[in-house]
Amino acid sequence: MEHTGEEGDLNSSSKRKYKEEAGSIPWTDLKVVMHPNRFRFVNNCLAGCRATVDELVEPLAENESDHDRMMRLSAYVMIEYDDKLQEVERCKAKLQENNQFVDNTRKTSKALIEAVQLKDQTMKQLKRRNCENLRLKKQLEATILKASEVKRKVEELKNNLPVERYCCARVLMLPGLPPCHQASLRPRGST
Repeated sequence: MEHTGEEGDLNSSSKRKYKEEAGSIPWTDLKVVMHPNRFRFVNNCLAGCRATVDELVEPLAENESDHDRMMRLSAYVMIEYDDKLQEVERCKAKLQENNQFVDNTRKTSKALIEAVQLKDQTMKQLKRRNCENLRLKKQLEATILKASEVKRKVEELKNNLPVERYCCARVLMLPGLPPCHQASLRPRGST
């Protein structure tokens, strides 16, 4: 925006001169070095906005001096600077809070990973034990079957014992034995 008037012409040489002056000022020394004549470019820009309301929220007065404009601009800049500093502090606090959340999440994630690994190990152990238990169960069932077969055979032998004893006695009986001995060799319950 170019404006010609009493404040001065904003031609390319004055812009270049201002930029050279502003560029040579170190940022750390900005508060000390800034003088009203350093605000010439800013003042000329503000002079072009006299009829409108700018970021200062108030229209510029017609009879306002360069010094007054510079002071208002300085106050505005300092307020903005303070607001930005407060925003930076809020962002730092939020960043620190987020970092704490990230750290807590990492710790929780690590604990969850360890818990999952422990669960997997426990499941593997349980599967091994289950396989061993199934093998032992099959062995036990086979042993029970064998025992029941043996028991059945023993029962058959017990049931057949009196009959076999009687048969053996009949075979071994001599025709000359007295009848009392023959009766003792008979199976029980038979007549």
